[in-house]
Amino acid sequence: MDLLPIATDKADGVPHEALFWRSGASQSALVDGWKFNVSDPPGRTWLFDIKTDPTEQDDVSVERPEKLAELMAALASHNAEQAPSAWPENVLLPINIDKDLSQADALDDEYIYWSN
Repeated sequence: MDLLPIATDKADGVPHEALFWRSGASQSALVDGWKFNVSDPPGRTWLFDIKTDPTEQDDVSVERPEKLAELMAALASHNAEQAPSAWPENVLLPINIDKDLSQADALDDEYIYWSN
């Protein structure tokens, strides 16, 4: 489906009830206003209520385990229908998710791993 008309405000509506994307170790699901992210490594998950937190500042995965399980299952179901990647990653690099390159890393920073 061409998402450009929706992205450029030339069309209204919701193109899909659920959107999934994956790149190397990072995968996400957006289902009914909830966004689930997983990065493995390091084996970390995040859950955001996009309706109330569109900038993804408050991870509610601990407070909403039932919603986390629901989106994990949706992503697993989607992945089961996909072919393996034709271009598997050769290198995984840690990327600091809350800082840009001008800011120093700290021990308690969160990372995802991005493939080449």
